[in-house]
Amino acid sequence: QRVAMAQAIVGYPELLILDEPFSGLDPLGRKEFTDLLCSLKEEDHCTTIICSHVLSDVEVLCDRVSIMVRGHLKGVYPIDNLPSTGPAEYVLTVSFSDKAKEILAPTALHVTANEALMRLRYENEEHASSALRSAIEHDITIESYHPVQPNLEEVFVHMVKNDVAQTEEVPE
Repeated sequence: QRVAMAQAIVGYPELLILDEPFSGLDPLGRKEFTDLLCSLKEEDHCTTIICSHVLSDVEVLCDRVSIMVRGHLKGVYPIDNLPSTGPAEYVLTVSFSDKAKEILAPTALHVTANEALMRLRYENEEHASSALRSAIEHDITIESYHPVQPNLEEVFVHMVKNDVAQTEEVPE
């Protein structure tokens, strides 16, 4: 992979097309390769098209993604504005206290906490807004409140499942 990449960039191309560029690389090689691709993008203004099944790599490296399912283009999206996969979940982060745990945790889907903060995930805006109002009413310090954005893998899986479901519904 390293030799192939060296050959590909030796002439400072304006366009670089890579197919599964991280295949076979160890963690250090992946990190070096990621740094190199970021450098090419920022310093050399090289447009890079990456075809990969490792969606976490795509999220780190790309500004836009194209999603294909069964050979059909489903859409092109900015990486920071992926389509919704359904009703948004919300996260409320507050300063940890016994009072916060007692009041907010019972209605949360998931709770994580350390000695300073408690992060509560709610299944929809209605439950999250109710928890937010309770936090305000009980003088619980609010650190953040926001909808959960789906990651690329969640969006891809959602699109594949929808495509399969639509295909199964079509009578033959």
